[in-house]
Amino acid sequence: MFNKEKIIKLLSEKGWSAYKLCKKANIPQSTVSDILTGKRKNPTAETLAKIADALGVSVNEFFDNEDIPTEEKSIEKLNKTIKENKIETIAAHFEGEDFTDEDIEDIENFIRFILSKKKK
Repeated sequence: MFNKEKIIKLLSEKGWSAYKLCKKANIPQSTVSDILTGKRKNPTAETLAKIADALGVSVNEFFDNEDIPTEEKSIEKLNKTIKENKIETIAAHFEGEDFTDEDIEDIENFIRFILSKKKK
């Protein structure tokens, strides 16, 4: 759940005013004020991204910890899907080149192996 107190804490740590934040984030002062007073309970993702960028933190910093693992899992799942699509696309370039289905599968597995080595 979004927690405005986390933004307030970051502002305090940096010694920033709400006005300085709105200038650095390039968002209206009324928007920052509404967020910090709780009038705006669910700011848009775009607004939070601008605030996070201005403060030099991840948007995750503005949410209670129990929300983060779910969000990270969603991002992880999306990244895995993107990687799998890339692997399939690369392997598809070899189709029709006298490769059997087993050869294509071997190519896909080799790409996965190479990508797993990059993480280490």
